[in-house]
Amino acid sequence: MKSIYAGVSAVSVVCFVLLTWAVHRPWMQTWDTDTANQIRNAGSSSVQHGMKAVSSLGDSAFFLIALLILCAVLVMGLRRWKEALLVFGAFAVSYALNTLLKAWIGRERPSVEQLVTADGYSMPSGNAMLSMVLYGLAIYFVRKYVRNEVTKKAATAFFTLLILLIGSSRIYLGVHYPSDIIAGYLAGLVMVCAAAGIDHKLHPQQAVWREMA
Repeated sequence: MKSIYAGVSAVSVVCFVLLTWAVHRPWMQTWDTDTANQIRNAGSSSVQHGMKAVSSLGDSAFFLIALLILCAVLVMGLRRWKEALLVFGAFAVSYALNTLLKAWIGRERPSVEQLVTADGYSMPSGNAMLSMVLYGLAIYFVRKYVRNEVTKKAATAFFTLLILLIGSSRIYLGVHYPSDIIAGYLAGLVMVCAAAGIDHKLHPQQAVWREMA
């Protein structure tokens, strides 16, 4: 199972590096701008309100609440305090890593009307990265511990949709390019795989891939 996590992480890192190289190329900048414009022009005022609401699910305050809920479920519901510490640590490291990556890449935000306030650099998207880490790990533990197949599939679909909607909302609201979102997802996926790999090392007999078989 370690090879699966390592393989996905390696592919994600390579794709992330290639993406950071590509964003400085004219063809990628054209794709970013055109795609973002298509997304922003696709909605009505009601869609705008919905996107603002979805984007708020990626705010720091909501992330903190969701993080505490997930950790509480692991500790009080499942008596899995090591997994709770793992989730908390993965989220904290991801937050710090996102800050470092943004400073290293130094990409400015889109020069369009921004419908919400966003500070700092643009790539990778913090909302996309942290939603991938937090809700990705929620999917991981749902797949690991939930026995009911309907509940398992429904929860997986819900968290997957939430991750995608949060990323899409940031493009619609004008604070990120599509490549910022993709980069955030890739960086977040690396952290999910790292956390899953550590969890597998701690509890090899409970590997999530075995549960999914």
